[in-house]
Amino acid sequence: MSKDSLQKDFVLLIPSSKNLPHVTKLKFYKQKDYTITVKQINENTLIGVQRYKSGACYKGYFNLNLDKDGFGLFQKGKSFCYGIFNEGKLNGLGVERVEDGSIYEGEFENGKKNGIGKYSMK
Repeated sequence: MSKDSLQKDFVLLIPSSKNLPHVTKLKFYKQKDYTITVKQINENTLIGVQRYKSGACYKGYFNLNLDKDGFGLFQKGKSFCYGIFNEGKLNGLGVERVEDGSIYEGEFENGKKNGIGKYSMK
């Protein structure tokens, strides 16, 4: 799976603001190590991008506390993970690829591999 195809697939999962007439304007939050740009899509959910000074980036859903919460993609260099986030950590089914190209597809709990999964070594 290439990074380009992953990004294209991910974009398809994020609703367009054209289809969400109730979406509010963009909001920006700047912290010491990152910035977050989000739109509120309903009373409890935000969608947007979190960019870190290190170059890492998260694209996906946030809760009102600005925790990663819902489907999202986190990228840092050649590594990435995507799946369902809960309070900032992968929980449930997800995929993680590390720098050497090895991939884990399976279950996560509190951001750690846990449960049934499959490793593909590069």
